Amino acid sequence: MRYDSNAPPVSQPGNIRSRELEQEANWNGLPGRQKPAACNWGHKLPETQKMKLIIAIVNEEDSPNLLDRLGRRGYAATITGTRGGFLRISNATIFCGVQDEQVEDVLTVFRESCTSRVQYVTPLPPVMEPGEMHIPTPVEKQVGGATIFVVPVDHFEKI
Repeated sequence: MRYDSNAPPVSQPGNIRSRELEQEANWNGLPGRQKPAACNWGHKLPETQKMKLIIAIVNEEDSPNLLDRLGRRGYAATITGTRGGFLRISNATIFCGVQDEQVEDVLTVFRESCTSRVQYVTPLPPVMEPGEMHIPTPVEKQVGGATIFVVPVDHFEKI
């Protein structure tokens, strides 16, 4: 490719960079969706711009609704599938980084989306010797809700 001295500068309308800026201005084009607040990428956050990382362990059944509600309010979140506890029930761990003043709004979304309920589950049978017999009995277990950790963030970097 040859260098063209008559090429338009980066900021002129119609070139690739101006289209990127236009797309950024119309962030995702979805109504009611706000662009997340800008950060100083790769630097220690200034005292005036405090952030929190919300780590929430929720029931796997609650996660699609929760992620939808967070997305509609403009919050980005990452989800990982987890399993644990006595009954080895599937959970989802959700990570959401927000500005300090947005924490209560995000926690409200969690409260609305993750309700507790009673479910009967059968625990895994214990390891047994040959010839022994174990008849599993369903156990009443409260599922749903959320276990939430709010952690201060000193450094935030997006690569």
